[in-house]
Amino acid sequence: LSQGEEVPETLFGMKITPESLPNDVASAVLAEYERDPRAAMSLLYRASLSQISRRYGLPLRSSDTEGQVLKRVRQPQLLDYWQPLTDNWIALAYAHRLPEREAVHGLCRQYRQVFVGREQEFSGSLRAAGEGRA
Repeated sequence: LSQGEEVPETLFGMKITPESLPNDVASAVLAEYERDPRAAMSLLYRASLSQISRRYGLPLRSSDTEGQVLKRVRQPQLLDYWQPLTDNWIALAYAHRLPEREAVHGLCRQYRQVFVGREQEFSGSLRAAGEGRA
């Protein structure tokens, strides 16, 4: 972000302020997925938008589309996460195709690696959630 440039509070009709997000996004997404997959993916996508704008300084505008955001992501590690996240989000949001459980677990693992850096803690939460594997 340029100095003086502000991160929008809302993108795609979703709040992306840190205050609107849970402390442990990945765990919240996994718990919510069983009840409401759309809400879970919405949470993961908006938390990721918040992270790329605040941590990585990626400029976001309230008029951006998912494709425009994807085009701005250039760091390889971030792109490896952002491409499947965007693909799954678009498939759900516009084609109403639910992501596979494994895809959501993989995205949550990547979210932790890219934004939190606590892969080991995440492995433990998967076991606690009954998956039994990382």
